[in-house]
Amino acid sequence: MNHLRRALASVKIARIEQLDDHFVGNSTWRCETFALCMAQLRMTHQINSTSMAPLGGWLALTLALAAGVARADTTTIEPEADTTLFQGFENSNGAGIFLFAGNTNRFGERRALLRFDIAGSVPVGSTITRVRVQLTMDQSIVSTYSFSLHRITAAWNEGTVNAGFPGGGGDQAQNGDATWDARVYNLNPQLAAMWSSPGGDYAATPSATISVGGVGLYTWGSNAAIVANVQGWLDQPATNFGWILVGQNFVGATAKRFVSRENADEAARPSLEIEFTPPGPTCNDIDINNDNSFFDPQDIEALLSIFSEGPCVPTMSTCDGIDFNNDGSLFDPCDISSFLLAFAEGPCTSCGN
Repeated sequence: MNHLRRALASVKIARIEQLDDHFVGNSTWRCETFALCMAQLRMTHQINSTSMAPLGGWLALTLALAAGVARADTTTIEPEADTTLFQGFENSNGAGIFLFAGNTNRFGERRALLRFDIAGSVPVGSTITRVRVQLTMDQSIVSTYSFSLHRITAAWNEGTVNAGFPGGGGDQAQNGDATWDARVYNLNPQLAAMWSSPGGDYAATPSATISVGGVGLYTWGSNAAIVANVQGWLDQPATNFGWILVGQNFVGATAKRFVSRENADEAARPSLEIEFTPPGPTCNDIDINNDNSFFDPQDIEALLSIFSEGPCVPTMSTCDGIDFNNDGSLFDPCDISSFLLAFAEGPCTSCGN
């Protein structure tokens, strides 16, 4: 139902009334209100069950628009890369099934790195409103300690080394792995890309901090700092280096084991939940009938006519230009809600409004 969670704030009911006025006495639609026309559309075109589902979303969004309800989209993604840094060793475990963070009794500190593909998961121009990072901690022999996510400030590689089970010590790094000293390791030291500071380059102020105790699922966020991280990575993808998980700086053992993205237990893998408000369409997007009159009732008619044929596929020429929320999915309920959001603001007067 994520497609129905669209921001529909500050609506002008007069826009719906304008649609109602247009459809009254219309010889083509033969109905008295916009909503009734949509209901008629379902009946007269005998839309199949696959097509009716998004049309039902269309109607729900119309009613939400009339009520002035504000909604947002949510997406949940797994990391595109994760690994562990092992203090005092040229070791890595980028392809391993676990991540480690915290101090060990005798073998130094561990820090976990995670990076998520934000730009590939959220439409460009969206506003991030809520962020939650979830990790499953599945083994610990120590008490409760604080663990913080910090924004990483330099590029790094996940690598291919798999230290096996349990993997807590890592294994000899290979070319392209991340280690405690190198963000991109190379067996030839002259070719390695080093961290500015051993243990990773990251912002001193944590983005989120929580206490981690017994085995279970733990959530960092949502707060202003972690939301700002994700918004920045969406707006400037080249700066997205992810987060580093750092355990409490404490003498003695604090280390804990977390499930990585390579783990066979899909439900336990790291995840990032992002709630966002997508951008609305511009005038260039919404002259559906190409009459150079931007976003008038005739455009609504053209939109309804296309939608009555069912979901678009890339081979349908009528689908050109109607990916209103620019997510690469042609003419789905998200596009409908983006269209309605723009329509609620009134007629476009110039392109880019």
